[in-house]
Amino acid sequence: MELKIKQIHNAGDIRREFIELYVNSPTNLKNFIISDSLYTQFQKDCKKFAFWFPDLQVNQGISIMLNTRKGINNFAKNTFYWNSNKALWKDKPVSTYLIKIDNFDKFPDSRRYLDSLFSSD
Repeated sequence: MELKIKQIHNAGDIRREFIELYVNSPTNLKNFIISDSLYTQFQKDCKKFAFWFPDLQVNQGISIMLNTRKGINNFAKNTFYWNSNKALWKDKPVSTYLIKIDNFDKFPDSRRYLDSLFSSD
């Protein structure tokens, strides 16, 4: 795959936690999602979080940094922010997935459609 997860740094520290990715070959980040799954034994609960990268062409051999904390994406420095209020990688067991989407279909005006489904009218 064109992009791979290299390492998760400083897991559990919201101020310093980030995922480092490496670009194996030229690609557009818009085709990639990072997702995690957190399963707790006691609650039999599954929480999922996902980050969809923006439309940005990147070159082979560079590193991408995805910070967990809040911040403003810096395309020039290949640095992105998940904008989470808490660390995502502190609990065990956590699975981290890098998903490549070659083709997808966006439902037209999906926000208005969802609003109409859940309105109280």
